[in-house]
Amino acid sequence: MRSRYLLASLLILSLSAPLYAAPISLPDAINYALENNNTVKSSKARLDKTEFQIQEAGSLVYPTLKLGVSRTSAENYSTRQFSTLSSGTISSISNAYSATLTAKQLLYGSHVSAVLAVAGAARQSAQYEYQSAISQNAYDVKAAYYYVLKMRKLVEVSDISRSVLKSHLNQVTEFQKAGMSTQADILNVQVSLGNAEKQLLEALKGLALVNLQFNMTLGKEVDAPVDLDSTIDKVPVASPTRSVEEYVQIALNSRGDLKSLEKTKDVLRANVEVEASQSNPQLYLSGSYGYSNPGFSNWFTEASKEWMWGLNLSWTLFDGNNTAGRVAQANLDVANTDVTLDTFRRGISIEVREALLSIQLAKKVILTFQDTIKSANESVRLTVERYKAGGATNQEILDSQVARLQAQVSLTNAQFDLAIAQARLQKVLGQ
Repeated sequence: MRSRYLLASLLILSLSAPLYAAPISLPDAINYALENNNTVKSSKARLDKTEFQIQEAGSLVYPTLKLGVSRTSAENYSTRQFSTLSSGTISSISNAYSATLTAKQLLYGSHVSAVLAVAGAARQSAQYEYQSAISQNAYDVKAAYYYVLKMRKLVEVSDISRSVLKSHLNQVTEFQKAGMSTQADILNVQVSLGNAEKQLLEALKGLALVNLQFNMTLGKEVDAPVDLDSTIDKVPVASPTRSVEEYVQIALNSRGDLKSLEKTKDVLRANVEVEASQSNPQLYLSGSYGYSNPGFSNWFTEASKEWMWGLNLSWTLFDGNNTAGRVAQANLDVANTDVTLDTFRRGISIEVREALLSIQLAKKVILTFQDTIKSANESVRLTVERYKAGGATNQEILDSQVARLQAQVSLTNAQFDLAIAQARLQKVLGQ
């Protein structure tokens, strides 16, 4: 009895919660997540950060200008003879002020172009990473969306099955009163009804969990009401129109994560130049202009002024192979990225083939179970008619209803598998 109260409460909750929220379409869900999903936000923040890295790298070609101001205080002691019988110590405090304006400009440095190349490639890598995050976000939303549709369908199917068994229990009870069935028949139906209620409870629990996951994926409060404007059997079905090789090529040309990795290789290649340039000569033009004065009140009248300019050449002639070691490490990083890229491209080829095979399989399974359900419905109808006429047993009715329920569940799972396979193909293609 307690489980039935729980079942009724869950059914009311699952049916009434959507009344408090407007139905949301899949495109709207994807757009909402694009604005609120934390993973997308994090990727966008990394992209924005690269703008400032480019700004930092570009500052190398501009002059630096620094102003330094200082104040120095000193206390002096002197002994003064006041008379033949007395003398004393007198202290005085002197203050000195100075200000210096220094400018420095890089005239030559081979590392500048390499540093700018690193920053530019890092920016492009972050752009493709953001593109990949958007694609992954779209797939995650689709998967969460389809999971909700699937569990809602399973709740619906399980509830219908429970209702049919309740109706059959009433019928068997009436037959038992008329002497046309036994107490054992009633017990068998009650057991089947209990199993159906358990299955419905599990479906309701699954629906509650996928609702939480859906809200989390979108960046909503996890307990926000969920209402979708579609059903799992209405998900658009698109048949592949290209060859496997064409789809693989599309994926290789469009995948943001692959392009990001390729740009990461450009970053590492430019980093080789940065490391190699550390021992190259660097030429700076510098100059300064300064004031110094023992007192602040007459700063401009008694100040000491000086200026200077000069060229500063820095050239590392020997560093114990430190630069050579760093260059060798940077080259190894580039070579390792080549291996990673090759593995990644092979993985994409497998992902495309797997997605296409999953679509083909799901379509065949759907066709199979659509026919199976038609047969199961007819089997239930005929068995019920035979039972009423005394030509079929109670167990035959239970078996036919279980077979129909299993076919309905299998069809729902296949429809979900097809929706997920199509979403996965779009993700694999970088769409």
